[in-house]
Amino acid sequence: QEILPGELSTFWVKGYSSDLMQTVQIRAHDGKGWGPMTNATIITGTPPNKLPVVTIADQSVEVGQTKNIGSAVSTTDADGDTISKYEVKDSTGFSRKNGTSDNFMVDGSVVDSTTGHEFVASKLNTLTVKADASASTQTLQIRAYDGKGWSNWTSFKLTTTAPLNKLPVVSIADQSVQVGQTKNIGTAVSVTDADGDTISKYEINDDTGTNNFTVDGS
Repeated sequence: QEILPGELSTFWVKGYSSDLMQTVQIRAHDGKGWGPMTNATIITGTPPNKLPVVTIADQSVEVGQTKNIGSAVSTTDADGDTISKYEVKDSTGFSRKNGTSDNFMVDGSVVDSTTGHEFVASKLNTLTVKADASASTQTLQIRAYDGKGWSNWTSFKLTTTAPLNKLPVVSIADQSVQVGQTKNIGTAVSVTDADGDTISKYEINDDTGTNNFTVDGS
């Protein structure tokens, strides 16, 4: 097919209906004669898959606690492919059962992710991390699968923090005493401590009276 010079900018090639390599030819006419044909190879192929990208910030959890991190995981796919599954890996976590690492939980159950654990994408909202038995910092990993290929591993730090001290709570009912008399109120004092810590001492304060308290007889 002959085309005019002014039409050259509208010259396109169309991909075949399936993967194919073919040769096309083109030559030019100078008004007096045709030049030789020049060959060009046209390859029709499926575009390469763009791998998904997973991002997650570092996480922290208190000793003895768990933390859901599903909402902290963000995944993008440049092709718009649907993420079908995820894989988590914990090769450095604290061992609690038979030498396996179990900082990850999926759907409410601890999983062995020493060499990796896969789960369907619909379970991402159940992804949870479990604290170590004592304060520590370690690196965990996660990646996503778009039906064609796995993303690169994304690493994040899990810091297990020592539990915050829960302060003791003292309760005592209002008291009454006759003029010139004393009253033992030690048994009226009740103390609770959510951590189970032993109470080591007390402090009393009287900012409106004068020497209303006596301890050990003095």
